[in-house]
Amino acid sequence: MCLVSRRKFEWSAEKTVFVAVCTALIVLCSLLAYVALTPPLEENFISIYVLDHNKMAVNYSQLLVIGENNTFSVWVGVQNFMGRTEHCSVLVKMDEGTVHTDPSPIEPVKRFEKVLLNKETWEFLFAMTLNQTGNYRIVFELWLFDELKNAFSYSGSWCSIWFDVIES
Repeated sequence: MCLVSRRKFEWSAEKTVFVAVCTALIVLCSLLAYVALTPPLEENFISIYVLDHNKMAVNYSQLLVIGENNTFSVWVGVQNFMGRTEHCSVLVKMDEGTVHTDPSPIEPVKRFEKVLLNKETWEFLFAMTLNQTGNYRIVFELWLFDELKNAFSYSGSWCSIWFDVIES
């Protein structure tokens, strides 16, 4: 007959609390280490924007008067957060609001190109003098160089501004 003391297998309430607290601390430290060592996921994107002559998004020229203030000017910006270097092209197109496709099939009146490093911003001043009355829309389309196609491809990003040109 084997006599075993029951006291060897009994856990006190204090031991149970101690083991639970230690287990919780191990789990918590493991989660904190995972969060600290895992880099946050970054969303890759590239953007284009248009600012007024003061580099703000508030006071765009909406009325030009021939012979007085018939020069349309804005700052155009491109920001690269793609995680890699991008060869960018901004096509400037102008129409009278008759084309509603994306990208616009109209021939560009101007093209700007620059190679942007990751997290780099490119801003340039665009100015155009108009001497013909009408209601115009100017479109700034962002195109990116596709090495597989060895050509620029439309990024799907664009900005446009409407304005009127009148006689004085």
